[in-house]
Amino acid sequence: ASATVNVNIEKKKWLRVVDGDISQVAVTNISIPSHEITTNYHETTVSEKDLVDAMALLIVKYNTMMPEGHILCFLPGSTPIDTLYDKLFTFPELQNCSVFAAYSSLPYDVIEEAFTQSVPTPGDKHRSIILATDVAETSVTIPGVCLVIDSGLQRIVKARSSTSTMLSTSRASKFSMAQRRGRTGRTNPGHVHVMMSARDAEAAPTYYPPEICRVPVISPVLRFISTDADPFILARWTRLREHSVRQAIEVLVANNIVVGYDEYLTAVSGGASGEGSGDNWSDSDSSEYGKELATRVSSMV
Repeated sequence: ASATVNVNIEKKKWLRVVDGDISQVAVTNISIPSHEITTNYHETTVSEKDLVDAMALLIVKYNTMMPEGHILCFLPGSTPIDTLYDKLFTFPELQNCSVFAAYSSLPYDVIEEAFTQSVPTPGDKHRSIILATDVAETSVTIPGVCLVIDSGLQRIVKARSSTSTMLSTSRASKFSMAQRRGRTGRTNPGHVHVMMSARDAEAAPTYYPPEICRVPVISPVLRFISTDADPFILARWTRLREHSVRQAIEVLVANNIVVGYDEYLTAVSGGASGEGSGDNWSDSDSSEYGKELATRVSSMV
């Protein structure tokens, strides 16, 4: 599926004057047609525990209220999607619907089938219901989507400890909700139903920091050190704090995977013995070191 929509392109010639020189410049004006989008909020925010049942009832309700167009639903993860997928087949009111699932662990052709829908023709009573995670948030245009149902929840990776991570269901950020809202109103007017109160939606975080700023960075730091690169480059290239890099190095030093804590760190292939330092190793040394790192790190994280 593609995020492209029909646009009107108008090319004109303009004169440009730079340091007294006159030249022609081609200017392209692109106008993208937009359609009205209306939004409803739940009176009270739906909990994760009640999400599947509440969303199923909403789908049945809107299937009756809105005679045409596809329905795109956002849920936090594959488990609620699979549960809702099975539940929808128990409703006789949805016999005219095809149900699709879309999440990252599904085969590509299954996801592509969910995103590749034909635009309903006037009077066409058949519709598709797409149950998706945030894989459908950006860079996807599903033609004919008239309704987006947003659970108001998303799964994000968080730190469990200084060496491990966990997936957590959290309130969706305003950025994610805006992206989800934008999946309708592209090829036709659309409606959005957010399964949280307007007050809770307003209190949602604007966005979540990038994953590298939320989780331990032991593996990236190891990759930098194993190639004799300065791991603090990570902090300069990203929004990562130097404290996080230093914390990762402390874990590596404590487990005898690296020696040294100064600006130039020495990678070690023989534990704390000091052999195989980063100044004099060959490609084969690096390969063997990489295998050892993979073994030792997998036992830590």
